[in-house]
Amino acid sequence: FKQKTAYEIVDCDWSSDVCSSDLSAYLRTAAVELAPTRVNSIRLGLMDRSGLREQWPTGVQAWEGAVPTGRMGTPADLIQAIEYLNAASWVTGAELVLDGGLSATAGW
Repeated sequence: FKQKTAYEIVDCDWSSDVCSSDLSAYLRTAAVELAPTRVNSIRLGLMDRSGLREQWPTGVQAWEGAVPTGRMGTPADLIQAIEYLNAASWVTGAELVLDGGLSATAGW
């Protein structure tokens, strides 16, 4: 089994429609069309990186005040999500949201 990135599968006939379509619908279509190859995505919220707090202090403060976990994502959070998707062999067509719960809050 060889994993493929989105860039490696874009030569499929339906790939040009992604620019004008909803990415979630594209993901689900790809999961069906490319089965048994698994197709999943990770949607990220604000991820911490070197210098971000200094470059955008008000944005970071606003994010941390709004997100239920009270923090930005870390590389370790992303690695855990990737490891989960790699291990979960029956998961396909899934959009894993890593945003500290922000998208679950009222008004989002």
